[in-house]
Amino acid sequence: MKLFKKLIAAAAGLAYIFVVGYCSGILTDTATEFYTGLKQAPFLPPDAAFPIVWSIIYVLLGILVAVGVYRPELRKSLLLLGGLGALNILWCATFFVWQSPLAALGILAVQLVVVLVLTGFYIRNTPWLWLAMIPVAAWYVYAFLLNYAVVLLN
Repeated sequence: MKLFKKLIAAAAGLAYIFVVGYCSGILTDTATEFYTGLKQAPFLPPDAAFPIVWSIIYVLLGILVAVGVYRPELRKSLLLLGGLGALNILWCATFFVWQSPLAALGILAVQLVVVLVLTGFYIRNTPWLWLAMIPVAAWYVYAFLLNYAVVLLN
């Protein structure tokens, strides 16, 4: 039974990684006239950095999903993690498909709040899981600054 529970938890984590990653990926198109025409922040990393960093972020979040499924006392985090994944997908659609950097910035502001709440939850309830939130929080702050720069420059 314990092995089955671990397998279910691992499957949930992997599903999170693949669903959020895939949906975000198909909505993101940096070759459009809209995106290439935007003035970008001088601190924008090369395009090749984004899939690498987002893969790391999604793996970390997927691990947190798996642990949340496996440990009943952490299940409260699953709603926030699911919401964060849904907001990631919504951000991609808002920025790249609907071409609204300002609305996307609002979504990122909500995501930052969710990340902070999740970090606080893990600090209060686990001795080490909050460490996974450090690179997640750092990247979301950076993404917010990039998006903010696009709004200001355009």
